[in-house]
Amino acid sequence: LFRGIGYKIPGHLWNDGFGYIMADNESDYLALYEQYADQLTMFKTNQGLSAAVYTEITDVEIEINGLMTYDRLDKADANRLKTANEKVIKHDIYITEVVPSAEKVEQTWKFSTNLPPSNWNLNTFNDSNWNSGKAGFGTEGTPGAVIRTIWNTSDIWIRRNVGIGDLSAVNLENLVFNIHHDEDCEIYINGVLAATVTGWSTGYVILPINSSGIGALKSNSMNLIAIHCKQTGGGQYIDAGISLYSYDQPAPEIPKYTALSDLLRVDGNFLFPGLADEFVQFSKPFTNQVTGSIINTSGVEVKKLSGDLGYINVSQLPAGFYLLKVTDKYDVQNFRFIKK
Repeated sequence: LFRGIGYKIPGHLWNDGFGYIMADNESDYLALYEQYADQLTMFKTNQGLSAAVYTEITDVEIEINGLMTYDRLDKADANRLKTANEKVIKHDIYITEVVPSAEKVEQTWKFSTNLPPSNWNLNTFNDSNWNSGKAGFGTEGTPGAVIRTIWNTSDIWIRRNVGIGDLSAVNLENLVFNIHHDEDCEIYINGVLAATVTGWSTGYVILPINSSGIGALKSNSMNLIAIHCKQTGGGQYIDAGISLYSYDQPAPEIPKYTALSDLLRVDGNFLFPGLADEFVQFSKPFTNQVTGSIINTSGVEVKKLSGDLGYINVSQLPAGFYLLKVTDKYDVQNFRFIKK
């Protein structure tokens, strides 16, 4: 069962009625219908959907979700609706994960349910005092939710540092958020507002990334995704990833992010050795007062640092890739290393 779109045409109503989601004019109505058709096509291509029922053909006494009014007047261009329906039947939309959501595999985020400072969505913000939790966040019984961390307050702020591979061969306009939200939220990439969405979804849906968000993405580098979600009533849930969609054939494989390409800083300072056993150190001393933190590939801070950051003992860290974030009063610098 696929929910309908409410659209009122004056003079053709039994009464005011109920709509799942409202359109103000025919153009908005058709845009929403085509968006729903794209979602069905994605479900068919990627999750094996074999049938869907639209609610509903005509308005009734208590609902205005029909394709036609109560007195059988077409609400929108029937040929355009037919084209959208045929697209679902005849075509495919492939979805390739770039940053995985927690729909299938748990992902760790830093989170807070208390109002944070205004710079909470920036790379320079120190989230070491925030809790770590496994997505998704919400309450049991929320439709389509995969609850791993309970969130039952009015607001939640979540942050996650993720490695994104080489995007040079990708049409960046085809990058989208794969998000399950209940309710309103705004999403930031590296401090830039990349999308907003209101209302709620009952499963994971595709949300376009705006041009500013696309421009903020760093290819073959670590990127910060930060989300604020607000709840007013009923179920609640938030989780998101980034995906690449392509029509009628699978998208090209995106090379995995590697930390080695980011070892050398523009200012000439670098962290060595790149493949560490017991210690890492910098080629130049820091002249300003700095603090640091070592973050694993799940975005979890595993070691706090302070002082001159001379020799840094990493002997107790498990093998793997790490981000070393150095912060002073003016800037944040990111270095990478691999622990044997």
